[in-house]
Amino acid sequence: MPDTQPDSRTTLDFVDQAAAARVALSPLRRRLLERLTEPMSAAGLGEALELPRQQVRHHLKVLEAAGLIVEVGARRKRGFTETLYL
Repeated sequence: MPDTQPDSRTTLDFVDQAAAARVALSPLRRRLLERLTEPMSAAGLGEALELPRQQVRHHLKVLEAAGLIVEVGARRKRGFTETLYL
């Protein structure tokens, strides 16, 4: 007799995974994910990819909301605080 126990994953899990995959499909966001092999700030990533820090920060926030990256710390640099992501 087949096991009739419901799958432990819910529909919501699949929706979240699909939403995260959709976020990661953006070419720029994929480039950011590839660069995040060590903690980096939006300014550091922007410099490495030759993009404005504000544009990078927007995409980092989208990736963070999708659960694809996390904030791992902060540091003071030139009088302001940089958030580090991984």
